[in-house]
Amino acid sequence: MKKWNIGWGTTSLCNMKCKFCYSKLHRKETKDLGLEEWLNFININHEYIKSINYGTGENSISDDWFSLIAYIRSKYPEIRQALTTNGYTSEVIQRDSNKKKILLSAIDEIDISLDYADKKKHNEFRGQEHAYDWAIQMLKICKEENIRATIVCLGSAQNMYYDNLEGIFGIAKEYNACCLFLSANSCGASVIAKFCSASVNV
Repeated sequence: MKKWNIGWGTTSLCNMKCKFCYSKLHRKETKDLGLEEWLNFININHEYIKSINYGTGENSISDDWFSLIAYIRSKYPEIRQALTTNGYTSEVIQRDSNKKKILLSAIDEIDISLDYADKKKHNEFRGQEHAYDWAIQMLKICKEENIRATIVCLGSAQNMYYDNLEGIFGIAKEYNACCLFLSANSCGASVIAKFCSASVNV
């Protein structure tokens, strides 16, 4: 039986105002499904699912998302779960020990958005004054808890220059993370390249 790797956006909610965002207009018109629908989908389709990467909105804004990942880990532990976050998840789990416990037990890998090694530039690019600190805090937690981490950088003419790339690689090396570089386009993003810290010299 063929099993699928799924990209799942459980929520359209987001706490940033990224300059490049290709879905902000759609989000205003979107009505999200709820926990009941999510669980129904999993219960019907679990045997066809190999892994799930939660992305699109900032999933940790939703309390129900934590219930979802806990349920899947408990009932279908063979499904690998990963999260793509702008870093805000680190703030959520620092404030709520129960959510931290759920995240650490249910999520196998975390992808963290970081487009600039410079704090001011990254915050401006993401439209959020805490974006850089949240991303670094999430990388630190991943290192401390031995969770596989990947820095996801949206490459553009503005940030694909030597000093910034050197800085991103340096942060990846410090936190034992991989780097995934994406190219922005009108439909979303496509992969440019992926590197792991063990293969990067800075």
